Amino acid sequence: LAQPMATNPSNAAAAKLVAKRQKAEKAALRRIRKCMQPRECLKHVAVLLDDRIANDQRLGPSITGCLNGQQVVPLDADEQRLLPLPAIRWSRNVHALDPAAFADLAHDALPSSLAAASVEFEELESDSLLIMDGRQLVELIQQKRQSGLSTLVFPEQLVSTNRWSPSLVVYDLELHITQSSRAAEGNALRAKMLANSDKPAAPPAKKPKASTADQVTRLQCEEAFVSLQLTRGVTVRVLEDPVQLGKLVYCLTKAIAERPFKAARLESVFSFHVGAGVGAGCRLEESADGGSPAGIDELWRCQLQCFPLVTAEVARTIMRAYPSPGHLIRAYAGCASAEEAVKLVADLQVCKGTGPLSTARRLGPELGKRIYAFYSSRDPNQVL
Repeated sequence: LAQPMATNPSNAAAAKLVAKRQKAEKAALRRIRKCMQPRECLKHVAVLLDDRIANDQRLGPSITGCLNGQQVVPLDADEQRLLPLPAIRWSRNVHALDPAAFADLAHDALPSSLAAASVEFEELESDSLLIMDGRQLVELIQQKRQSGLSTLVFPEQLVSTNRWSPSLVVYDLELHITQSSRAAEGNALRAKMLANSDKPAAPPAKKPKASTADQVTRLQCEEAFVSLQLTRGVTVRVLEDPVQLGKLVYCLTKAIAERPFKAARLESVFSFHVGAGVGAGCRLEESADGGSPAGIDELWRCQLQCFPLVTAEVARTIMRAYPSPGHLIRAYAGCASAEEAVKLVADLQVCKGTGPLSTARRLGPELGKRIYAFYSSRDPNQVL
């Protein structure tokens, strides 16, 4: 009889230590992934609020009230001095696996807790929300007109880069547009009165038109927004209510917090077709009698439903007339012209409902042209 091989105690201890290390790593990774979950991620994101916004009697309470207890931290004073406008930024507590905690395999020095197995550090997000009063935008447009410049002079920091992604919010714009129009009308009336003060009395004239030098219109503001978006890559929102601004800050906070989780979900690429949706793969099994494989009808239906606007009812209608792609291709080959081939599918009737309330309609020429081009065209670059 063969004698059992002797086990080296040192090898067994090393294997046990490796297994223990792998178990600790998996537990630490589970904790890190848990911090990225939608219900947990908001706890690890802080809102950095500019003092100019926090001390504002309208904006400050509205923003903090809509954040629902979210952690709010004052923005760094040095950064506030560098920013041309009041800003809101975000920081995240990032949890990562600590390689040093598992580096020493020679000794049983594995981390005693999950917190010791991971490292935590603060990371500043590239997103930022700049707040501009409508009065500032009106003044920029007036300065552009008075100086004869071709474009508005926005601050240099208001440009999107790889590390800096600002968004602009303009509030109380309609109020200041109305005020500028009234001020322009008042200036025009005052100039008219001063011009006629030395002249004899005249019959009342029409109301003088407002001077276009001081008046700012909504169209001019929209042109400024379009220029800002196209030339600097900055998105612009116009809000009139501080509560809307607070809700926007909360939505952005939630989106920024969930970004790593959604990015990790998109990176999950499988080497096989996922079993869900129209594009799911179909399993084909050989039949015992040597006939068509089981599941070939389901594969034909899935291929038909890959065409736009083809529902399950439409696919079943085509399958009843042409049980397989071979039947359809042979029918196309027997047609004398392309118009006749298109009508093979276009003239099929799809029925909805049962009884007296049932309706029927043709599949139509557009779908007929797409399917015919797909199965008959020899041009690989043809657009369906």
